[in-house]
Amino acid sequence: MKLLLSYRDLRAIGIQYSRCHINRLVDKGVFPKPIRLGGGENTGKAYWRLADVKRFIEERAVASGHAPAAEITEAPPAEV
Repeated sequence: MKLLLSYRDLRAIGIQYSRCHINRLVDKGVFPKPIRLGGGENTGKAYWRLADVKRFIEERAVASGHAPAAEITEAPPAEV
């Protein structure tokens, strides 16, 4: 099971925001902060914890008046 999601993984599960928009949402505290791997704090590749992204989706669904989001157990493989 994949515990960390890349930007491509986010898009594959339906989060169609641009990288710039995700960064704005992170800065506002709306979207989960990524974990940076493979470099310094601002230079490594960004990954998001699956649990944090699931919580974000769930909160957005409930805030919109919808039923809770469908269970996401793993991100589909990213297209190359």
